Amino acid sequence: MQGRPAHLRRRARVRGLAPDFVCNMTKQRTKSNKSLWVLLGGALLLRLVLAFVTDGYPYDMSCFVAWGDKLAAEGPAAFYSEGYFADYPPGYLWVLGLVGAIRAALHIAYESKWTYFLLALVPSLCDCGLAWLVYRTAKRSSRGVKEHTALVLTAFTAFNPLMLFDTGVWKQIDGAFALPLVFYAFLVARGPRHTVFYGIPAFFGGLALAVVDAEGLMLGVGVAALVLICQKNFTTRTLRRLAVIGAFFFFHAGWMQYMRTHVYTQGGKPMLAALGHVAQRGFVACLVVWAALYFGLRGRELPLYRPGRVLAGGIVAGAAVLTLLANCVPGFPSLGRLDDVLIFNDNWGTYRGTAWRITVESWLAQPVWRKLLGVGPGMMHTAVADWAGAGITDRMKTFYAAHNEYLELLLTTGAAGLAAWLWFVIAHLRRAAQNWLRPGVAPVTLALVSYLAHAVISIRVSMIFPEIMLLFALLQVFCLPEKGDTAAEKAPAKHGKKAKPDVPADHPGLARQWLPPILAAVVMMAVCGAASRVIFGFLY
Repeated sequence: MQGRPAHLRRRARVRGLAPDFVCNMTKQRTKSNKSLWVLLGGALLLRLVLAFVTDGYPYDMSCFVAWGDKLAAEGPAAFYSEGYFADYPPGYLWVLGLVGAIRAALHIAYESKWTYFLLALVPSLCDCGLAWLVYRTAKRSSRGVKEHTALVLTAFTAFNPLMLFDTGVWKQIDGAFALPLVFYAFLVARGPRHTVFYGIPAFFGGLALAVVDAEGLMLGVGVAALVLICQKNFTTRTLRRLAVIGAFFFFHAGWMQYMRTHVYTQGGKPMLAALGHVAQRGFVACLVVWAALYFGLRGRELPLYRPGRVLAGGIVAGAAVLTLLANCVPGFPSLGRLDDVLIFNDNWGTYRGTAWRITVESWLAQPVWRKLLGVGPGMMHTAVADWAGAGITDRMKTFYAAHNEYLELLLTTGAAGLAAWLWFVIAHLRRAAQNWLRPGVAPVTLALVSYLAHAVISIRVSMIFPEIMLLFALLQVFCLPEKGDTAAEKAPAKHGKKAKPDVPADHPGLARQWLPPILAAVVMMAVCGAASRVIFGFLY
């Protein structure tokens, strides 16, 4: 052996070590897979145990069981019938119909714990799917995430207290439409080599937009889209992707309209139902835009932010002008279904107009110091009752929130509280605009913009709001300058003393860097969730 050349001896040693190395890697991979499946299995088991020992949100439970029974007895074709309340799109109703069929076959009563178990089964599986996507995303990260760090991130997702409460205790289906949305982002991040012209992720992106079936959420998505087309990195490539997502969105909207040929009884006229009538034309238009950009430019990429800004400005200005004319000019001609959106009255937005009016009038009736400092968090209903007195109506009694976060802040925290919140928001969005091209800034900013737009017609849910603040914190971190960008000039050394040499700072590992904020966020959400039952009990 010693007489052989050095390179042959090294090759022999490598060959001798190779089986041991492969064996060790296989054992490590097997151990990691076992840990992952133990985490996911434990998360699923915990959710199902919680579902079995709790009763769920009573109103939704009665709706889910009734819809499942109706589907099992009459079939999907007769589900949307005249005068029958059903405010869910047909996508998830197949799951409820399966639950109803199982209950009918096994003679499971409504009050049985197994009913709640069956209702929570599919959302629990979707939550575990979300946790698995977090693990896969961490493993594919370009920063070289270690195995134990990926497992820690998966555990924090799988055992998030809010998700446990939402799925296991309340038995909501949020995970069912969150999963296709996250899966869309996961497929896009993998790149076009793993998809067909982004068709697969776009299908799930369109499904996630369509399955919600709420015009309020579409407001947030629309405002985020307007912000996106104004950025300098908005190009023909971005527009091409948006066209594919739009095509699948219109596909889903048309399918929902086809399934819902009868009355859809969710107070008012859902916007997605209206979009279903133009689904074919919208689908064809999106395909034409995609084909023109893909085949016409032949791989070239052109900036579109200037026409995007003109389009966004025209949409905002046009909406403002039409709103003013429809509300302030007597005899202004009707714009058809747009009147339901443009003309504000007490019935606007399923009686949101009433909530906004009584909130503003209650604030105007307060003394000056309460106008400045507010009546106190969670005290809107009391303030409205004191203001209305004997003239309070049954409709007014139903509002425990203003369905507009900004108006509610004006009444409960006063002009000073509203100004402080707006200053906080504007400062963060301004910093985001200055650092738009930094990794992570754009998606977090668009999520926040969507939430802030939706807040115009929605309430602030105390269980979810800590996650919004976590997004603001992430935005602040992503906007931090790189080392050396804003390094201040060092003061000259004093006479006779040598300047200390620069010592490179230690780079903490991902676990040390992310575990403290993640742990703090989870603890904060858990504490706020528990405290909200006491302090903000009116929301439950």
